[in-house]
Amino acid sequence: MVKKSILLFFACINVFIAFAQNTAAHNASDRTYYDGMELFDKQKYVAARELFRQYIQSAPQETRAIECEYYIGLCALNLFNDDAEYLLNNFVEKYPNHIKSGRAGFDLGNFFYTNKSYDKAILYYAKVDESKLSHEELNNYYFKSGYSSFTKKDFATALDKFNKCKGAKHQYTPAANYYAGYIEFKNGEYDTAIADLQKAAESKEYKPLVAVLIANIYYRQAKYDELIPYAEKVIADKSAGPNTNDVKLILADAYFFKQEYAKATPLFKDYLTATGTKSLTPDMKYRIGFSSYKAADYKQAVDMLQAIATDKDSLGQSSAYILGLSYLKSENKNAALISFELAQRSVFSAVINEEAMFLYAKITSDLGRFTEATPRLKNFIEKYPKSYHMQEAYELLSESFLGSRNYDEALVYIENLKHQNSRIHTTYQRIAYYKAVELINKKQYAAAIVALDKSSTYNFDKTVYINSFYWKGECLSLEKRYPEAIESYSTAIEKGNTLENTNVAKAYYGQGYAYYYQKKWDEAIPQFVKFITIQAEKKGKGDIYYRDAELRLADLYFVTRRFPEAIKYYDFALAERNEDEDYILFQKATINYLTNKTSQAYSMYAQLTNKYPNSAYYDQALMQRCQLDLEASKYEVAIEGYNKIINKKEDLNGLKPIALQKRAISYFNLKDYNKAIADNKRIVYEYPKSAPAYSALLSIQEMLGIQDKSEEFAPILAKYKELNPSDQDLKEVEFRSAQSLYSSQKYPQAITGFAAFIRQYPTHPNVSEAQYYLADSYFRTKDYSNAKATYIEILAEKNQYYKKSLQRVADIAYLQNDLPGSLKYYSEFQSLASSNKEKTAAWTGLMVAFFDSNQLDSCMAYATRIISHGSAAPDAENKAQLYKGKVSYQKKEYDAAQDYLLSCINGPKDISAAEAMYYVAKIQFDKKQYAQSMETLYDFNNTFNSYETLLGKSYLLIAENLVMKNEIFQAKETLNSIILKFPNADIKKQAQARLDQLNATDAKTKEGAGNE
Repeated sequence: MVKKSILLFFACINVFIAFAQNTAAHNASDRTYYDGMELFDKQKYVAARELFRQYIQSAPQETRAIECEYYIGLCALNLFNDDAEYLLNNFVEKYPNHIKSGRAGFDLGNFFYTNKSYDKAILYYAKVDESKLSHEELNNYYFKSGYSSFTKKDFATALDKFNKCKGAKHQYTPAANYYAGYIEFKNGEYDTAIADLQKAAESKEYKPLVAVLIANIYYRQAKYDELIPYAEKVIADKSAGPNTNDVKLILADAYFFKQEYAKATPLFKDYLTATGTKSLTPDMKYRIGFSSYKAADYKQAVDMLQAIATDKDSLGQSSAYILGLSYLKSENKNAALISFELAQRSVFSAVINEEAMFLYAKITSDLGRFTEATPRLKNFIEKYPKSYHMQEAYELLSESFLGSRNYDEALVYIENLKHQNSRIHTTYQRIAYYKAVELINKKQYAAAIVALDKSSTYNFDKTVYINSFYWKGECLSLEKRYPEAIESYSTAIEKGNTLENTNVAKAYYGQGYAYYYQKKWDEAIPQFVKFITIQAEKKGKGDIYYRDAELRLADLYFVTRRFPEAIKYYDFALAERNEDEDYILFQKATINYLTNKTSQAYSMYAQLTNKYPNSAYYDQALMQRCQLDLEASKYEVAIEGYNKIINKKEDLNGLKPIALQKRAISYFNLKDYNKAIADNKRIVYEYPKSAPAYSALLSIQEMLGIQDKSEEFAPILAKYKELNPSDQDLKEVEFRSAQSLYSSQKYPQAITGFAAFIRQYPTHPNVSEAQYYLADSYFRTKDYSNAKATYIEILAEKNQYYKKSLQRVADIAYLQNDLPGSLKYYSEFQSLASSNKEKTAAWTGLMVAFFDSNQLDSCMAYATRIISHGSAAPDAENKAQLYKGKVSYQKKEYDAAQDYLLSCINGPKDISAAEAMYYVAKIQFDKKQYAQSMETLYDFNNTFNSYETLLGKSYLLIAENLVMKNEIFQAKETLNSIILKFPNADIKKQAQARLDQLNATDAKTKEGAGNE
């Protein structure tokens, strides 16, 4: 019994020892497990993994060993070990029913969610067994898996997840409501969205985001009355935070749609100030621009609409139109034109087309650009005959006709109008008058008379009415219809007032000349007397017309043999001028001669020939002096004088045959018959058609008889008959036929006629004249090579056409850019010039040639001479002022240049004035006075639009001004307009090149901005 008890005791002891050993082993493993879990919780995944591995080795059969495998996978996952996913997936496969297998997808999903690997997060969240998750984990799972789907734009799945967790209270509740609301907003489920977003707004984090979305929902629902107070409160309490500007934009747009533009515009401005325009769509830019226009913030309207006005769609057309209105309200009419041009080019809105077309035409008329306005208005009237603007269009067209230079069309248009009134009659009166002035400037006097008759039909404009009669008188005089001219001058005098209209005084002047040209000297005298009396009071004695009338009055007293009065007025004229002293000396000498004051006459003729050897009156004065010597029986002295005329190479005044005759008489009186006969034979042989030829023949016969050599007369007589054949009339007919063609301006046919005449009758007395007409016909057909060759032949002959031919050769040399040749010929022509017209022509040619040769001081000297001479035609003085301005411009003396150019502009409105105005604009541009330059150019376009090349250059300069003002949009559109519409190919080419430069610059600027 005791033995059994002892055995039992030892057995118990062994069991206890074994149990104790087991317990110790378990305690060590447990410690390893708990240490591993503690390290895992402290995110010390490397050490934790090692302890979990040790636990599995020490207790592989324990349940916790399975959990350790799971945690080893989680450690690997958090350590980004390559085997992490394998370990966890392998765990799920090995232990599919283990509670941890249901969490593996959750833990993997959370890991990848945290690391923003949303694709993998979605993959593992899909494997989660929701039943294995706690309530808290379940909400965590719904939000994170929902957000992962949200990032991949799987909004349906995301919304389902958010909806499952948005109602519970947990850390993701605000976010879940926000994202659910956002997706519902995207789906158009606005009421549900607002409910969710309002819950999200309880969180400070989401409140600013929620404000923008709720404002957007009201906006999309067009619930502006709800949106406005909501947005205003959000802005006031700043609950939108950094998104306040977006709320302002939405609120501004709401006000826009309610047409409360005054409230919308400052909000738009705030938004633009804060954020700029980069994020704005074209639609939004248009709305901001339109709202700004309506609120009278035209600058902001322009800034917005410029960016989209060139778009080729309906929005672009509308933007261009509102942009034009904005410019119009800003008094920038020229920029408005560009915008309305853009608007009417588009075809999307017929209403905008009509309005833009009318406004463009109206503005051009308002700006005085009538040449452009006229066709625009006509097109508008034709295209929109039932337009609301029709009455105003007719009125504007009438005014544009008045201001434009297309007078022919204007006259026909008004003449065909069924309903006319005094305003239209006044317009018609003025247009007809301006047409007449245009024709006068073109020397088309007969046509001008017709236009003046039309103008004088009405007398609404008193000044135009009087001027019509005056200029009709001028034209009739130029047409040599003197009696009719006198009648017109008389009407101007009768109906006008010299104090109100300077042309009334000039009518006396014109009337005086009309009588003068009819040789009605006595009737002419009182007209000139009346004129100089009036003119002296009004203009002074320095006036060009006064000085001419004074000299002409002296001539009239001369021809009526009222010599004391003639001398008095010649002396008056001489006291007031130097340029006509040679002529006055000649006339006074002739008076002394005619009144038998031979010594005084001789002295004056001698004074003239000594003082003015190049005078046009030199040969005549010398002839008269020789005549006095002849009459005084001073034959040798007379012969010496006649020799000077006869020995000249040229015979510009046709005096050689007379000088030969007079020298022959001198030789005869000296009984030197052989020399007398020789001189007379020269007359017969060299000048057979001259007046002295027949007398010379008789003198030869007489002197041969005295010498008893009558038998020598027969061959001389035969030669005379040969040079004066009986069929001369037929040749004369052929010459006159060619001359008639020339007079009718049928120059190609005239060339054929004159060339044939010269070829068939090379010795005919009219060959020299035919040669000149032939050369001039070549010149007028711009066949400069043949013209020059023929003129050179005439110069070699040195006949009466020498000076005219010399001038033409100089002109041709200039036209062919032979500046040295031009200067040479003009210089020679100057030395021979006698009349004021010839002198002015020579000086003008030299002035222009010196300028083109860059000899600026010489150019200036001749321009000054033309102006100071005082007898130059107005167009020549105008040209001289232009060139003084151009010289000063070249020297960069801008102030002086402007003074000269303005003097030119204030003169006749000819091409010189046009070029002068263009130069003024250039000077203003060079001085950076861009606004003034543009105003000058627009004035140019109205006043001088008939000069195509200068007009094109003015448009190009307008574009350059716009570039310098940084108005690139307007500059480009100006160039586009030139390219599309301007007729001159060279100007279009320049415009295209400049536009390409601007586009290239823009492209570089945008590229630079993009790189930043």
